[in-house]
Amino acid sequence: MIITFPSLIFIIINLASTTYTVNYISGISTSSPTTTTTIFPPVLRDRFNAANGLLLASIIVSLLVATCCCLTCPCHWIGFFSGDYRRPCLRFISLTCNCPCYIPRPKLRFTVRLVFHIITIILRSVGVILFGTVLAQSSRHTTFQVEHVFLIIFAITILFPFFAIVLDIYHYRVWWAYTPIVTVSPTVTEKPLSPKHKRFIPYVLIEKFRTVALGNRKCKNGYECRERTLEHIVIFHSANFRPQPRWTPDYPIYIGFHRTKADAAISIAHSDMRISDIPPQMLGYGIYFARSIKSTGKKARKDGAYICAEVHMGKVLILCRSELWQVSNSNAWWDDYDTVYFKHEKEEKEEFCVKSSEQVLRWVIYVEPPMDRKLELYGMDEEFNDTACHCI
Repeated sequence: MIITFPSLIFIIINLASTTYTVNYISGISTSSPTTTTTIFPPVLRDRFNAANGLLLASIIVSLLVATCCCLTCPCHWIGFFSGDYRRPCLRFISLTCNCPCYIPRPKLRFTVRLVFHIITIILRSVGVILFGTVLAQSSRHTTFQVEHVFLIIFAITILFPFFAIVLDIYHYRVWWAYTPIVTVSPTVTEKPLSPKHKRFIPYVLIEKFRTVALGNRKCKNGYECRERTLEHIVIFHSANFRPQPRWTPDYPIYIGFHRTKADAAISIAHSDMRISDIPPQMLGYGIYFARSIKSTGKKARKDGAYICAEVHMGKVLILCRSELWQVSNSNAWWDDYDTVYFKHEKEEKEEFCVKSSEQVLRWVIYVEPPMDRKLELYGMDEEFNDTACHCI
């Protein structure tokens, strides 16, 4: 934008003083008295104007995006070189604002910026092509040496949006293809990720970081929400949210929450969930799940990471407290059932146990700090803390 705008102004002013004559009858340049003075032959004037219009449009698009998405204060420019305002000002210049709707939605941010860059590339490319054809055909009548230099400059500026797209892809992958840094055996991470593993979610994206700002609020449907996407549940719903009512046969696929150590969660992501078979095991041997994040936090013996999973329930044995002795510290129930469901007198304390990892269909994982060192190392834990004005 900075290169294109003054360059176009210079070209227009320069061409205004570089005129030659055209015979409107024959359409051939001449110096005879019957000719009229003009900048370009009429056949090329419209094409030149279109080229200028497209190049200017690429500038206007940038200005509109900056105006709509990055409202800022004059004091930011004054404090550009101070530590408090440097990052906000850089976000303004590069149009990478901290719009509240972007904070919990890395994919939306990437999509909007990708569309913006593609529009800019198309406008600039077509503008450069038209401008080049004008200069090429006009060179038969006169020479535009300076204009050819600027044409090369315009062509080079087309590369800038491509560089920005590469950088956006990197930023997007840091957030949405996130991989935590946890102390774990190298042999674990050498294995490929399990096909059941959807993604790691950075801790700073979970529900506790939602605010009252429009676009960054919790799910408006609250406890009535019917969205079953695992990412949505973790990012937009509270820790005590139960995605589904108390289990009935109407729910063959049930959403459960599992808590474990950070290194164990990394290992699970690269392999599969494991059976708990060391007594005491209240519901017998198997893989345990609670109905909410808050519930699993109270039940789990280990902490550091949470897993939100879709579970195939299969044939379910429902037990109340007085009947737990039938399955406790045993796998005898595996012969007849796939799942044991503990129907507690207090619904928020209910949990269930499945006999096989094959019943766990897919999951998302988030690791808590300080076990995940990447958050601090990459500055992700402070990414949105220095938003000084509106979206900047």
